Amino acid sequence: MGWRSAFSPHHIPADFTSLFRPAIGNVPGLDIARASAVMLVILDHFAYGWNDTGLPNLAMFGLPVFRWGWTGVDLFFVLSGCLIGQQLWREFANTGRVSVWRFIAKRGFRIWPLYFVTLLVLLVLGSRFSPVWADSLLVSNYVSGSGFVRGWSLSTEEHFYILTPLVFLLVGRVRSPKIVALVFASGLLVVPLLRLWTSQRLHAQGFTDLVISAKMYSPFHLHSEALFLGLLLAFAYTCIIPGQRARVWWIQFALIAAAAI
Repeated sequence: MGWRSAFSPHHIPADFTSLFRPAIGNVPGLDIARASAVMLVILDHFAYGWNDTGLPNLAMFGLPVFRWGWTGVDLFFVLSGCLIGQQLWREFANTGRVSVWRFIAKRGFRIWPLYFVTLLVLLVLGSRFSPVWADSLLVSNYVSGSGFVRGWSLSTEEHFYILTPLVFLLVGRVRSPKIVALVFASGLLVVPLLRLWTSQRLHAQGFTDLVISAKMYSPFHLHSEALFLGLLLAFAYTCIIPGQRARVWWIQFALIAAAAI
């Protein structure tokens, strides 16, 4: 499918309807988990913003739900990879290919309008989070410290939306879902190795642990294994027969354990 067909207005009614009507096979439990992940992030930022303004610290901010925002981010990445992955794996299993342009366009209709309106509002209001060029190009996960800094995770998601269908396009020529899944599984090891190498390089340059942690947190190639994990979960759910899924779970757990060591 070409880019003209992908961005054809004929797709808009179905894409718009999908915003309000659950897709076939939708799992409510995953929606609840995703909402929980979002709330963890919101509460974490709320507590940080409250204290950052100089207001008196509240005892409730010591509760885990106000301090574990980072778990919400990674949980959201896993769920995002899983939910988006199911769509791609089903299309690949049924047709032997993935329509890259239509996938990117469909994700764009869901994200870009609200995202760029938010940037415009921040700019008009003169907020301290007023966007910079990196926000407009969705690369704020690589240019931190200014602009709409909260948008780094969305930039990471956008990179994921571009990379994933391209992998299906290039590797999927072998018409083997298992080979494609193996490529994504390699991300569970490659990303932590890149993180280790980057950490050692920054330490050698004399940066403190706090600065290194900030520099390494948002770039896609250093913080994306949760997305790959979600893709593999979707692969096991979509393409593996139930009797073989247990073996796939153990393989994934082994990869995660190896990456954590």
